Amino acid sequence: MAWNTHVSARSRLDAVAFGFAALENDTRTRATSVFGDLTHRLGEKTDLHYGGRILRSDQRRDFVFMNPLISNETVGKTVFLPKLGISYRLDEHTVLGASARKGFNDGGRTAIVMLGESTRFSPEYVMTYEATLKSMSPDQSRWVSVVAFYNDFRDYQAGIQRTANPSDVTIVNQPRARSYGLEVEANGKLSPTITAHGGIGLIRTKITRASAGFNIDDGNQFGMAPKVTLNSGITWQITPTTSFDMGIHHVGQYFTDITNEPRVVGGRYTTADLGFSHRFDTNVQLRAYVNNATDKLAFITRYHDLSGEVLPGRTIGVKASFAF
Repeated sequence: MAWNTHVSARSRLDAVAFGFAALENDTRTRATSVFGDLTHRLGEKTDLHYGGRILRSDQRRDFVFMNPLISNETVGKTVFLPKLGISYRLDEHTVLGASARKGFNDGGRTAIVMLGESTRFSPEYVMTYEATLKSMSPDQSRWVSVVAFYNDFRDYQAGIQRTANPSDVTIVNQPRARSYGLEVEANGKLSPTITAHGGIGLIRTKITRASAGFNIDDGNQFGMAPKVTLNSGITWQITPTTSFDMGIHHVGQYFTDITNEPRVVGGRYTTADLGFSHRFDTNVQLRAYVNNATDKLAFITRYHDLSGEVLPGRTIGVKASFAF
């Protein structure tokens, strides 16, 4: 059983951007919370976990573009975020679990420099439900983790790029949205010197009740949410001080924002990374690497045919690490 208090945290965001004129953004945030987690033994193999957080968030915002768009805007919110879970030990090395928890993302403002406007967005709330399985071999040389999840959003915060400037993004609340999926990860030794790892992520997303405007329809998918992601790799410990590693990553196709227009599509790429490490002693290590070894070209984000962000090209480097 444990209770913790977090008295206060403060942050300040100062930004200056230029379009037709300078836009200044000064946002100050103070968050105060009390939170705790408790575990209650229900039986020899079963534990009940519960707790929560009471959070108070206060913001003061100033946006200036030629003349003040927003001056001394103050917003405050107090929320209670409970969580509940249960775990069951099948044996010494395998645990099943299920949980439900409430999440919260604070509201704020976004500024569109090229248009000289500022838009306010509301806090986002989400109920997250998870079922988990975690298992490890008796000698701890292999493990697997499986997580199935479902997220039910209220006032989902979705970003929409408004102009060819990638930073001109408006956050628009969607009244209701959902996502669900599966994540599987595994790691294990294939031999005394070779270790392999792999993972797969599957997700489906949907705006179940869309806001008016911005060409958003019921049924649209989230932005930046590929339906499939894959990763795999190996590490070969050639000698006690020398190793080689290789990783392959695949990202499926996705829409870069929730308008789901044909010209805001990204993803659908596979990359390979290579590395070679040598430790000279306990304090010095040298690593040579090649990222995106096949020099794959693909969009990460895209705004029609006007702008976008692409994958970094093939990168070759050497890094030295020193410990004192």
